[in-house]
Amino acid sequence: MNKWEYKTVKFQTKGFWGGILEESSFNMELNRYGDDGWEVISCFDTSQHEGGSREVIVVFKRKKEEQVLGDTDIKAEYCPACGAVNHSINKTCRSCGITLIIDEANEPKF
Repeated sequence: MNKWEYKTVKFQTKGFWGGILEESSFNMELNRYGDDGWEVISCFDTSQHEGGSREVIVVFKRKKEEQVLGDTDIKAEYCPACGAVNHSINKTCRSCGITLIIDEANEPKF
């Protein structure tokens, strides 16, 4: 059975009355999340007044990954240093830059 993780990101609109979304920076952020394996599953705005948008909210999902080391399943879903959900065994965390290494006793070290 597939397991999923979700992330919600808020983007603030610009302009005196709100409602202006800088499309190039918005697309750049969406592509950055896409490069990390996140897929947009919903996108909506919050109303401010008279039809203006205060913020745009994007909901992402991606499949949870499990890493296998030898005969033992190692689940490295969360970085022990920062709590990010993007960690891989013996790789650098994209959020905090810490490298997670699994020792002989299958304990995370960083």
